[in-house]
Amino acid sequence: MTFVDSDMYELFISGCPLLEEFLLRNDEIEIPPVWNALVSSPSIKRLTIVHHFPNYREAHDGCWFRTPNLVYLDYSSYVPDWYEVDLGSLVEAGGYGDCDSVYDEEEYPDDPILGDVTNLVTGLSNIKTLHLSPDSLEVFYFCCKSMPVFHNLLTLSFESDQKRGWPVLPLLINKSPNLETLVIKVYHYSRPINTVLFLS
Repeated sequence: MTFVDSDMYELFISGCPLLEEFLLRNDEIEIPPVWNALVSSPSIKRLTIVHHFPNYREAHDGCWFRTPNLVYLDYSSYVPDWYEVDLGSLVEAGGYGDCDSVYDEEEYPDDPILGDVTNLVTGLSNIKTLHLSPDSLEVFYFCCKSMPVFHNLLTLSFESDQKRGWPVLPLLINKSPNLETLVIKVYHYSRPINTVLFLS
């Protein structure tokens, strides 16, 4: 299904009171995003968002996840100024997809680092499984003002081909007192050179 505007998107969500799984994807580089940065549904349990709009980064100041029964979230997009979230049932979360880095030093050397994911990360603090992509590792490093304690986190996995973002790893591990499994994949020139699996 293609949404022609945000009104059509809202009508679709409100008209599907039993919807449990939803995939929202935007790859139209030259067209402003139709999604209004709001997901409000008590029924959705699995949500995947890949929102790629490099020419319209200013389209969203904030993002809302009003999804109290969501158990799985896969979210890749540009980082807005703030998040408002209700993710009390979330068990697993990850960041994948065609998402530009929050900061491209070569292409935008003078651009400030914008966005704040602090509220979003706090909303993830009860999850059991967390997967971080190279982009999301950088986002945690650059755009999260404080790191919550992940008391329930048992499995943490991430992959990276970037030099930036690594300092967040020790902090994240220290904030996960019950972590049992840590999976790290490091890439160089798009080829995996090292994989570490740690079990405790």
